[in-house]
Amino acid sequence: ELTGMLKHIVDGQPPLSPAIARRLLGFFNPREDVAPAHLTAREKEVLILIAKGYSTPKVAGLLGITSNTAAGYVKSIYAKLNISSRAEATMEASRRGLVTQSMF
Repeated sequence: ELTGMLKHIVDGQPPLSPAIARRLLGFFNPREDVAPAHLTAREKEVLILIAKGYSTPKVAGLLGITSNTAAGYVKSIYAKLNISSRAEATMEASRRGLVTQSMF
């Protein structure tokens, strides 16, 4: 099976599905013409805390809001930044200069 896959690559067939390839290319080479997502001040606070590894209930407690409200902020952040995990949120917070390694 592996030999067959390698032969396909040599013949010019991509080793990844087109959807996966597009996602990888988009991640490593984001389009410059896409407007950056604007986060509210509160969304930035939540992003910083989740980037530091705090759970949603802990974020809520630190900010003096309900867990449901904190979860709503997380959902909004994910939608605005087109991400789907805390790892991606951490990377985005770092890219935006909201967190640095010294903060961890």
